[in-house]
Amino acid sequence: RGDDLIPVENEVKHVESYLKIQKIRYSKLFDYTIYLDDAVRGCMVPKLLLQPIVENALYHGIKPAGHKCRMFVNVLEEEGILMLEVRDDGVGMTADQLRALQNALARCGEVRAESYGMCNVNDRIHILAGDQYGIAVVSEAGFGTSVRLRLPKDLGGENHVSSTAGG
Repeated sequence: RGDDLIPVENEVKHVESYLKIQKIRYSKLFDYTIYLDDAVRGCMVPKLLLQPIVENALYHGIKPAGHKCRMFVNVLEEEGILMLEVRDDGVGMTADQLRALQNALARCGEVRAESYGMCNVNDRIHILAGDQYGIAVVSEAGFGTSVRLRLPKDLGGENHVSSTAGG
């Protein structure tokens, strides 16, 4: 509807729809679990925040793994911060790949095609919330990757909206 900020529960519903479609296409490749803490359902977030991260996990972590993997999408409060995590047990990244991604995220203003989706998300978080928020990536080759998005709980000046809010 043109809203830049939406309740995080609506963002999670969007990702769940995306994952249901991908699960039909790639049922033998992965299973997924989504956890949304009731206490943060109404927190406002920029729309289309999680989908690029979930897509990266599927295409870069899970598909190349050669075995059935799991993806976890967790949305919760951690020490007063809204934390959105996408974690998989796919191929993971080498130390060099992880360092290159972290360097790209640190210099997102200089558009880098190979990290465009994550840079877009990171830039939007920085613009709306400040540089103390954004994306952090942890990964180990052979074990998987965790991408964590840190946002203020009260982004947009509203801590919570009705859990029946549309989006």
